[in-house]
Amino acid sequence: MNDSETAVASGNSGSNALTGLTIGATKSGTEMFTGMISEAIIYDRILAIQERRDVFRYLADKYKITVTGI
Repeated sequence: MNDSETAVASGNSGSNALTGLTIGATKSGTEMFTGMISEAIIYDRILAIQERRDVFRYLADKYKITVTGI
């Protein structure tokens, strides 16, 4: 991460809080992600394997990238 990027961590604000969610750093905050995050998609449940594959394919098509192992 650079100075213009910020790690996003959850708070306890209302019933929509994402307890334990950290994006851009380890949970402890001791190691930061180096790179770019183009998009974060958050669901309110665990996705089935096929749903995860569908999301990977959607993102691969959207960003014109190759994703292997899906």
